[in-house]
Order: sequence, then C-alpha cells, then structure tokens
Amino acid sequence: MNTEHVHEFVLLARSCSFQETAAQAFLSQSSLTKHIQSLEKKLGVMDGTAATLCRENGLPILVFDLAHPANIARAVKGEDIGTLVQEA
Repeated sequence: MNTEHVHEFVLLARSCSFQETAAQAFLSQSSLTKHIQSLEKKLGVMDGTAATLCRENGLPILVFDLAHPANIARAVKGEDIGTLVQEA
C-alpha cells in the first residue's frame, strides 16, 4: 500500500474537496481520484460515500493497519492506534 495515497485520503477526509486536496498534494484531480480509487480497492473497507456520511454526521474515521488482527481489538478498546480523522 502506498503511504502517499493514505496521506491523500486523510487530506481528502479533512477537506471533503477533491480540488483542494489535489492542490495540497500537488496532483491533478484525475490523479487524486485514481489514487483514492486504488486505495479503496486495496482496503476494501470504506468508499467515498461512507467517508462523506461520516463527515456529514460528525463521525470520526480511524485509519489503521488491518493487516494485524490485534489492531481491531485495540481500536475497539479505544487505544491510541493509527490516525483519527475528525472535524476540528
């Protein structure tokens, strides 16, 4: 998994704007879209609609490594793991 794509996802989740995120990441909007689609396909967990629903309803998104099964339990317990994306 490309860590730059994860960083771009975090930027997008914070801004909810492909145009703004593309500018921040020095990418074209079409390149950013391809990166996000690639990330979504690899993760198979959350799509853009789900991310939008979270943002519109003030729900935080916790981004962490699902490759380690223990991380799910750690996240549910509220341990400091991954990156928490939420509105400021």
